[in-house]
Amino acid sequence: MDYREVLSNSYQQRRRVNANYSLRAFARDISISPSRLSEIMNGVGQLSREKAVTIAKRLHLSPINSADFLDMVDAVSSPNLGIRNAARERVKLRQTQSKSQKKLDTETFAVMGRPTYVIIWAFMMLPNFDGTAESIGRHLNLNALEISEALIRLECAGLIRRNGSSWVVSSNQFSYGDHESSEIIKEYHRKLSDLGREAIDSQLISERHLDSAILPFDHSRLGEVQQRIAQFTQSLIDEFSQPGDAVYGLSLQYFKIAGPFTNERH
Repeated sequence: MDYREVLSNSYQQRRRVNANYSLRAFARDISISPSRLSEIMNGVGQLSREKAVTIAKRLHLSPINSADFLDMVDAVSSPNLGIRNAARERVKLRQTQSKSQKKLDTETFAVMGRPTYVIIWAFMMLPNFDGTAESIGRHLNLNALEISEALIRLECAGLIRRNGSSWVVSSNQFSYGDHESSEIIKEYHRKLSDLGREAIDSQLISERHLDSAILPFDHSRLGEVQQRIAQFTQSLIDEFSQPGDAVYGLSLQYFKIAGPFTNERH
């Protein structure tokens, strides 16, 4: 995907809401002239980063999607070769990672979006899993009803499948897109955070890792931080998600404590 596709998708989404919505109206709403928008969409001209920042705000893109959009623009429009190359590599990396994952929409994630279900899915990738529900119950201390419900939901989500009388994983990575505002996903993260808090007291330091930091920060760079965290998480998955003897959870948060502040004095 390049930045023109982002613009086109946004325009089409608005058209689905209002069939009379015109390209001229879209140009007005993103603060660009209709003729200039037409040139850009037809590949005659490029979008500057300054205008891209304005458009990202007008489209109400999330911080991480805004950073993605600006990288797409920089990859082809920046006058600085180093910036172009760095942005191009970030875009390429994200697109490669995206292709390797099964995408779940919010509705599908709602079917199986509980940490317990995801733990079962991860356990099924371990060599000691024999494909049976009994093995899941024995190792994860779950009852037959919990296991049956989880297997059905994971199958509906396309993450596992039946193989005769056994169960096997059909997709070893998944993502649920950019739907952080969904109450379903918020609840998933709450429950996963609860498991992390329990681990502080219940697990030896030799079995876990705990770290945290508080730092001053320019909040306008939040999208860059979100990208860096996403890339770091994916790099751990790529390197360490392999046959082993345990299931581990990783939960990262980068959250506002105070601010943003201004230099104004009263």
